[in-house]
Amino acid sequence: MTEFTASNGGTIRVEVGGRVTVTDHTRDRLSAIAETISRTAYLNKAQASALREFFQHERDEELGRWRWSENPDYVVYPAAVKSRVRVLRETGMGDLEWVDRGDERSYEFCHAARAYFEAHPERKPWRDAQQNELWELQISGCHDPEIYRFAQDTTCADSRVYRPVNNPKRVFFHPDSSLIAAGRRIWPEDAS
Repeated sequence: MTEFTASNGGTIRVEVGGRVTVTDHTRDRLSAIAETISRTAYLNKAQASALREFFQHERDEELGRWRWSENPDYVVYPAAVKSRVRVLRETGMGDLEWVDRGDERSYEFCHAARAYFEAHPERKPWRDAQQNELWELQISGCHDPEIYRFAQDTTCADSRVYRPVNNPKRVFFHPDSSLIAAGRRIWPEDAS
């Protein structure tokens, strides 16, 4: 059996079978008689494990890191460059590896990085288009890119869409459409 006393006086007892007992010792300030009241909660092994994962996830978020669920020993830290991450293996010597998006090497650091990139896809610039901008879009299955205007549209349920400039009555695309393979804004021009 393992017992831990937290800084607030609460005790956590882990029994041999994995059952966890949490006891909260607090002083009831509203009571005329200021005596210690004990509250106890019991968790089975699965509940205790879920609670540990929750607190670990909460701490990971505080530290700006992402933990690979398939192998939680691998923690991914995003870098300033969005296409690169640092992957740390917390067990052993605490090995650290830089991995770029699209790295095809086949070992655990790259697998962890790929899982991170899948969970955090790159934001496509055409998804943040503004009213009346013109975009050159490459549509999957089409040979040449076309010019599209992004604007309010009252003829469809989703009111902000891309319509081709040369034939606005033709098919339109929502900015999140998976059919848009690539795109670049052509008007207004980027000042940078």
